[in-house]
Amino acid sequence: MLEILNTLAKGGPVMVPLAVCSVLAVTVIIERYLALRKADRGGEQLIAAIRRAHRNGDGAEALAECERVDGLVAGVLAAGVRAHLMGAPVTEAMEEQALTDQGGLN
Repeated sequence: MLEILNTLAKGGPVMVPLAVCSVLAVTVIIERYLALRKADRGGEQLIAAIRRAHRNGDGAEALAECERVDGLVAGVLAAGVRAHLMGAPVTEAMEEQALTDQGGLN
């Protein structure tokens, strides 16, 4: 600990803001990593489950799979499944949901 303080003292007054900025940068990196990891939670397994339900012609099961999983990917896929079941444009519904959920990544 004493070595760190000596190094800071040798660097002068510029070292303190640099150290603070470094700690803030690491904090932001960790927070972004956790947020993006949460957003992708269960995405691949969910897509596989939706494909299985779609092959079986069970749209309600596909929607139930989406609602069972928490995350942004599940929300976007659920919007697509709902649109498909209602005969609405799937891509537009998914894009709209993605734009709505984008705030969750900020």
